[in-house]
Amino acid sequence: TTTNRTCAAKDALSSDKHCLVQWELTVKQVNSPCVAIGYVASTHYPDDGWVGLRSGQCSISLEKPNKYFKCFKGSYESPHIYDAFPIWLVKSNDKLQINFDFVQKKMDFFYNGTFVGVLDDAMPESIYPAISIHGDHVIECTKWSI
Repeated sequence: TTTNRTCAAKDALSSDKHCLVQWELTVKQVNSPCVAIGYVASTHYPDDGWVGLRSGQCSISLEKPNKYFKCFKGSYESPHIYDAFPIWLVKSNDKLQINFDFVQKKMDFFYNGTFVGVLDDAMPESIYPAISIHGDHVIECTKWSI
């Protein structure tokens, strides 16, 4: 059986220590995509729920029944939909990248090097990067630049 798994970083990223952090994941195997990557605010850590769906969280989500990337900011209601990027095109070796910009207090999302959008323009001062996965996937961290 498949279950939801959420993993948040052990150490926080914060504006007093970081300017820009780039986190890139490479899809190695994807079956019925159901993945979310983003952050949990330090004020709401720890939280093992699906990242992006609770207060103090934000994520970009690839979920099989949905047709496009969706951004969730603390709720499942009214996500922002990036309809120029259909998730059924996601395949092996595709790259998902999030930039945590602590200077401009924003989180940007890139798909295969192409800017998709600003996921959060009011990012908290201190966050824990997090990923949620449901299903049989292989995803590799291919870039972690601080």
